Amino acid sequence: MIPEQEQAKPYQIDWFVDQLVRSGLYADPQSVWRSSLRALFEARPEEKRHMLASAYERGDVSLGADGRLARRDEGDPARIRRTFILALEH
Repeated sequence: MIPEQEQAKPYQIDWFVDQLVRSGLYADPQSVWRSSLRALFEARPEEKRHMLASAYERGDVSLGADGRLARRDEGDPARIRRTFILALEH
């Protein structure tokens, strides 16, 4: 857990996103978020797997959709399905 004094406030996050767009580094806020999530999932692939397995468990996506989403970054569809099945068993 991040100590409260180190957590970014929503207005601070919006400010950073706005500045990245205004500086010309990104075309729009969605591009900032897409890049941020891509970097997060590259640095912590287990968090992406956990997120997708949780979405499947809640019924938010099908196993096929989980595989397609995960496959974009992680390769072997059979391994991805095994990962989700193992995650759901625990």
